[in-house]
Amino acid sequence: MGVTIVEIGRLLTEAREALPRGAWGSWLRERVDFSERSAQNFMRIWREYGQSNPQLVADLGLRKALALLDLPAEERDDFAAEHDAAALTARELEQAVRERNEARAGLEERDAALRAAQERLDGLSSELAAARREAEELRARPVEVAVQPVPDEAAIRKAARAAAKEAKTKAEAKAAKELQAVQDRVQALERELEAARNAGDARRAEDAEDRAAALEKELAAARNEDVLQVQLCFEQIKELANRMSGHILRLHRRGCEEECRRCCSAQRMLGEAMVRAAGEVCG
Repeated sequence: MGVTIVEIGRLLTEAREALPRGAWGSWLRERVDFSERSAQNFMRIWREYGQSNPQLVADLGLRKALALLDLPAEERDDFAAEHDAAALTARELEQAVRERNEARAGLEERDAALRAAQERLDGLSSELAAARREAEELRARPVEVAVQPVPDEAAIRKAARAAAKEAKTKAEAKAAKELQAVQDRVQALERELEAARNAGDARRAEDAEDRAAALEKELAAARNEDVLQVQLCFEQIKELANRMSGHILRLHRRGCEEECRRCCSAQRMLGEAMVRAAGEVCG
């Protein structure tokens, strides 16, 4: 029977190729007793099995052989053997093929989600590496702080330099701590994503991808050079202002009114200069 099915498909294919354009439908109605759809199925069987495995059609019959066409050609023989296709009904075999295709589609979808999450993680790793390099450059770069020196007050200038250095050290330590926190979260995300990939868990991979997007924003803020410079300067100025106020208060308590007046004048000049600069930039 199977060989006959394949042979019918071959004869129909040859007949169609020999007919003039537009004559196929009328030829079928006049010469054979089955529909054009059935003829298409016979020809398809010939194309798919005629040169490779006509015996499989002989073993299974037309409907089962057609069901196997929903599988890749290289998988059909193994699938038929593993599922004992000859012992199944046509409906059972069709159901087995559907279940296999649905399972494969689910695996491909999860693989795609994991690949997308891995690509995002790779991108974050690159961003993190760049942020680390820029942070190192910022740490190595001297931060200039404009200080209005008080004339003839060498001690105050020395104290200001020491205060600026200490403030810079504190600000750098704070920035390093924040960057380390981001790095720790990246490492945790890498471990979770690896676990999701090994388990084939698409939902966990999607959740890791969402958190990777949020982390990407944090990295963008962490690697902003201007923001880091402003933070460093702010910490230095705050520390310097506190120390200056302490020195001026001690001058006042010791009765050094002339020195106290000059220091207060210098402090006000510095504050006014900062207010003017902020007004020019921020409006």
